[in-house]
Amino acid sequence: MMTKTMMMTSKPNYRKAESAAHKILQLNNVSSLPVKVKKLAKYFSNLSIKSYSWFGKFNDMTFEEVCDFANSDEGCCYFQKSKNQYLILYNDKKQKQRIRWTIAHELGHFMLKHNEISLRSTLGRSSLSDNEYEIFEKEANCFARELLAPQTVVIKLGKITTFDIQHLCDLSIEAASNVIEFLNTGIKKGYGHNYNKNTAKLFSDFINKTINKHHCKVCQHEFFHTDPNYCPNC
Repeated sequence: MMTKTMMMTSKPNYRKAESAAHKILQLNNVSSLPVKVKKLAKYFSNLSIKSYSWFGKFNDMTFEEVCDFANSDEGCCYFQKSKNQYLILYNDKKQKQRIRWTIAHELGHFMLKHNEISLRSTLGRSSLSDNEYEIFEKEANCFARELLAPQTVVIKLGKITTFDIQHLCDLSIEAASNVIEFLNTGIKKGYGHNYNKNTAKLFSDFINKTINKHHCKVCQHEFFHTDPNYCPNC
């Protein structure tokens, strides 16, 4: 296991974060976008995903007290070491796409075992060194991006826009813009994207259907064809 001292002198391991995102997709046999993040906990017997409202009601706490417990008004990954149990909490008063990103981010902390590495039940800024906090947050954000908009899938879909990413992946416009910027920056700098053949296989039907889906402007009929010259309906 990586020690706390090692973490304080290291840098974010983005490849590890991306690989962890592909691992959870494959463990759950996810084969289409948008990824249903709340369902990803079902594979793990020691993980639950609950809302702030649920947690407050269950523990007789106000919403503000839940935010204080989580050290965040967005969400947290809580680890109970004595029972080896994880609980991801998210603020259900936030916008839908923001909630999806928060859950994906916290899943990153879970998959990368940040709580266990840091020996912390929660990963608040006040409980970690600046270096630890920065590393954990960057890795969790990288994981969230790769989980919700896998490079392997996005690149195979071809020339797509921020609007496409926003709707295909159910992301906020800000998150979708960051995905496009990340991919474009990598292309410009000659970076090799993290292609995963197992993820590509899982998503193959989705990719083919998405690429070959067409919408007739005349009759509004939606159909699938590799190279259509006309609408089969009209």
